[in-house]
Amino acid sequence: MQGVSVVMCDFSCQPRKKVDCRSLRKELAKAGIQVVVAKKPCRQGIENLDDLQGEKVLFAGCPLLEENGLYGRFRERFSAAPANFLDLDVKRSILDLYDDAKSIEQALSRSIKAHARILEAKEAEATETVKPEAKVLVYGAGYSGLHAAAALCATDVSVDVLETSGPTVSPGCLAEALRNRDAVRKLRAAVEQSQNGVFIPHRNGVRLSALENGFHMRTGDGMEALYGAVVFAPERVEGPCAEEGALNLSALYAALERRQQLRGITAFLLDRGRPSTPEVVRDVLEAAKIIRDAHRGEVWVLLRNVQVSLQYQEELYGDCRDAGVVFVKYREDLSLVDDYGSFDIAGHDEQVHTAFSIHPDRLVIPQIPRLPAEAGVFAAALKLRLEKDEYSQSDSLWNLPNDTNRTGVFAVGSARSGMIPTLIRQDVSSLVAAVEERLDPAGFAVEENIPVVDADKCVYCLTCVRVCPFGAMAKDPEQGAARVIASACRACGICVAECPAEALEVRNLRREALFSAVEALAEAPDTRPPAAGSPAAGPPAAAPTSGGDS
Repeated sequence: MQGVSVVMCDFSCQPRKKVDCRSLRKELAKAGIQVVVAKKPCRQGIENLDDLQGEKVLFAGCPLLEENGLYGRFRERFSAAPANFLDLDVKRSILDLYDDAKSIEQALSRSIKAHARILEAKEAEATETVKPEAKVLVYGAGYSGLHAAAALCATDVSVDVLETSGPTVSPGCLAEALRNRDAVRKLRAAVEQSQNGVFIPHRNGVRLSALENGFHMRTGDGMEALYGAVVFAPERVEGPCAEEGALNLSALYAALERRQQLRGITAFLLDRGRPSTPEVVRDVLEAAKIIRDAHRGEVWVLLRNVQVSLQYQEELYGDCRDAGVVFVKYREDLSLVDDYGSFDIAGHDEQVHTAFSIHPDRLVIPQIPRLPAEAGVFAAALKLRLEKDEYSQSDSLWNLPNDTNRTGVFAVGSARSGMIPTLIRQDVSSLVAAVEERLDPAGFAVEENIPVVDADKCVYCLTCVRVCPFGAMAKDPEQGAARVIASACRACGICVAECPAEALEVRNLRREALFSAVEALAEAPDTRPPAAGSPAAGPPAAAPTSGGDS
């Protein structure tokens, strides 16, 4: 591999996992790979790489080098074309997984050899750009969706808002909607008055298909439209309480909105079955304070997990205490007797170590907020992957906040995570930046390592369509073969690996090169200690003797 050089960070920021760069350089030199060790490149830049040789460069570093723009400056300085440059995240793939120096060195050696072989075989490809339709579809006309639509309209983006029949406010925003009863109406008016927003009535039979420049929507009544991006923003809804006569949180807030008098004892039972989420806890605290201040009712909050430090709740918790709200941290042996809507609750308070018993006039049991059924149907039409808790994406350090598994589809607010109003507004700001980048008039670059289909080999089994996590593989009935939606592909390689007919290959990388890389990963011996009883471990040691009679 005379044409490949490796630039490796010295990882001086990892003193507990010191990498023996000298030994590693000698090991890789045997494979014909030249290694240049960069001292603190994230701080000192690339000034010490003048001795770099080789037409192609593999940079072994950490995500920080990409975040601070070093890779871009490096490629610009050395005129490195995409096919001549590759970066390897050593921190996440190796340093975070191994502890001892020998294992780190061997894992580094294997990984660098494998990536060097891939880089050596990479072929240059012309940069391909896609210019999406300059129009956005927002699914959901509730609190989150209207915030997103209003913010996008303010940037002169053309927005269609597809209305839904579900709630307009999710748990987490109930108190905000009660304080500002016109909040949703004002957001809707802002979209209508912007001249960039159009509301589309709720429609059945919505079908969405991915195109190179965005998405095509067709409805059951014949409406069709093209969009460069889709924003998934439905509100969440609580299910009814299983206990007859009990209220869920939404029903309680509806009573507060009607200015219904709530005298007597109101009991909130949290963490019933599973822990109540932070945004639900916040709405409970807000409602408890309103009932105490405005209705002079007695309020008990029964919970197993005190979450006062989450999402600005500590001050609110203190206000409730000052207002006379009674907090009880109950145990698993809590007794709840439901006599046709008349409740008796008894248990043990772990905070004061005493038994308690109450007979509330109303019992509020918050339910788990979930997506409405129609939102789930829309998500399925988009091939949008939902987590087990029905959020489009769990919070992640490695993914963009509003990103989903579908390129060009973004989630915001209550659809992405349980949020309070302050966080939804922050979330909308990041969404606007992501959509603007997507709809840049200059277009966006297609992934370099997208797959290509050999139509002669393809048997049209559509395995690739089923396994693609990004919805980037589709049918081509005219050709009788699968086709790649290049703008949606994220070059994960799953379709290439799963194709039973071997009709898919990475565009600029032959299958033989990938096999060679896999062989490199298997070259170094396993450094794990042999299991007890295995041939490598030898016979078990004899038990020590005491020197006396047994």
